[in-house]
Amino acid sequence: NPDIAAYAKLLTGGLITLATTLTSDSIFNNFLSENKTDALLHGHSYTAHPIGCAVANTSLQTYREMESHGDADKARQDWGAINHPTSNGLGVWSLWDQKVVDRISQMDIVEGVVPLGSVLAIQMRETSGPSGYASLLSQKVQQKMREKKSEEEDCEVAIFGRPLGNVVYMIASQVSTREQLAKVEKILLRTLEGQL
Repeated sequence: NPDIAAYAKLLTGGLITLATTLTSDSIFNNFLSENKTDALLHGHSYTAHPIGCAVANTSLQTYREMESHGDADKARQDWGAINHPTSNGLGVWSLWDQKVVDRISQMDIVEGVVPLGSVLAIQMRETSGPSGYASLLSQKVQQKMREKKSEEEDCEVAIFGRPLGNVVYMIASQVSTREQLAKVEKILLRTLEGQL
């Protein structure tokens, strides 16, 4: 229950720009005034964007349907988020397989891994060339994944990886199945284990 929360990318399933900032009543009331100088004059770009709002409504409806069908329950259970004593069933979990994430995190070419919900962020260890945002390593990973995917027979999955410097962001869609993600994980592992 944060006092301030910002929601963006998954609000629209990553399809279109839209963001919102939510605050507790106590924070909101500190800025509630008839005077412009008292207002919090900051907001996300595209807040209340009509097309974004329509997409967000559809996205949120999809989330509700997933919750009512228990689609994420298996992932929560696998990550221990359901039975964790302090989580109230809302602990940290990911759609990405915990064993695969653990395997990736132990690779020499990986600096760190962050799995959260539908996102898998992999920080690559840069050994030659520029580091951080200037690195081209994540683009290389993405290209190698395309090559590995084309080598797979009957691999009917789309792979979306966002390269950002030395960090590869893998993003599962709201409707990705475990079977589809297993295929993507296989390609990702083959790519990373090939030492690029």
